[in-house]
Amino acid sequence: MNLIRATGQIAAALICVGRLNAQSAAGPQVIESRPLTGRVADAIRVERQARWIVGGSSSYKGKPIEEVSGAARFSNGTVAVAEALHGRIVYFDSTGKLIRSVGTLGQGGEPGVFNSIMSLTRLGSDRVVAYDISADRLTTLDDKGGVRGWDHIQSVPYVKTPIGKSRLMMEVIGAVDRKQFVARQTFRRYPMGSAKYVDSASIVVIDKDRKWSVASRVLDREWFQFTGVKYGTWDVVPFGRTGALAASGDSWYYSDGSAFEIRRTSLAGAAPQVWRVARPRMKVTPQDIERFKRTRLPHYLPILQPGFAKAFEWMAYPKEFPTYTALIVDAPGNVWARQWAFDGELAKWDVFSATGKLIDEVEVPPDLEVLEIGRDYLLARYNGPEEGQEVRVYRVWR
Repeated sequence: MNLIRATGQIAAALICVGRLNAQSAAGPQVIESRPLTGRVADAIRVERQARWIVGGSSSYKGKPIEEVSGAARFSNGTVAVAEALHGRIVYFDSTGKLIRSVGTLGQGGEPGVFNSIMSLTRLGSDRVVAYDISADRLTTLDDKGGVRGWDHIQSVPYVKTPIGKSRLMMEVIGAVDRKQFVARQTFRRYPMGSAKYVDSASIVVIDKDRKWSVASRVLDREWFQFTGVKYGTWDVVPFGRTGALAASGDSWYYSDGSAFEIRRTSLAGAAPQVWRVARPRMKVTPQDIERFKRTRLPHYLPILQPGFAKAFEWMAYPKEFPTYTALIVDAPGNVWARQWAFDGELAKWDVFSATGKLIDEVEVPPDLEVLEIGRDYLLARYNGPEEGQEVRVYRVWR
């Protein structure tokens, strides 16, 4: 469970240079853009106020929304929300009214019984796929909650640790060519004592026979653990890098947060590409550190706040801000990349065309984990300091 609860438009003129630099035969093609200035024609804008909200202090059937592991919006406006904690997928209509709850929590192998829903992934316009890591199963559901099929997939292995065995975690990121999936496998290390450390991840491809293979090993996140308090604390390093991954069409996209770059890898055999924005990383100042402490602490449980306050005093902070912290592909095929932002502040997202050119910079409301972007909506989990998790829908204008 995460320790952090739940965890627009800037006017600009399109002066993207779209400079395609052919590298050596073995290297990627680099598509470089300059930061946008002025006003962008046909700019994308995200509404500041949500059209509807479910969860938070409200509840349905006496239970709040907890541990949201994915959500998707169908063409009729219905939204499906996967809850890992309760082993169910909840459907809401276009106004946020509860329609039905699908699935029960359990250890059974039959479809409709879930134990650990790690992700909910779109499959076409009116299908979603729920991945249950405990059952090693992909379950396809329609816009009405009907089970349309299921596949057992290759099990995720256990690995040795200093205190025994632990299973790798895996979440399905996206469908590619409707027959394969791209997923991320991670393993969380827990070092002895207080420490900063880096965890890696494997980008894997799940083929049509539901066997997976490792395509690349990448940075997952930079973590810290602090044990000099009553309640041990751990979280992502303040201003630390986070590996961001998205998948759609025939490609997956990755950024390690060290530069304003996205690496595109095609499963169809096309040459790899690097999409780059010529923008320097900013230096972290003492004022930035104090600002981070002030905005981050309210997001933790009250019982943990004293421990995190001490951890932040112990911390050796990075010298520079990270770059991108999340990636997502919208319905038209544009790739959105979230720039690092302070808690409680609007987040800026760079938007790239399918050819890798920077075409817009969009402001998105604060504290959102964006789950899906359609042609005219944005679906997100709200990770603010308030009690409970929320799923929100925002209007998008193009």
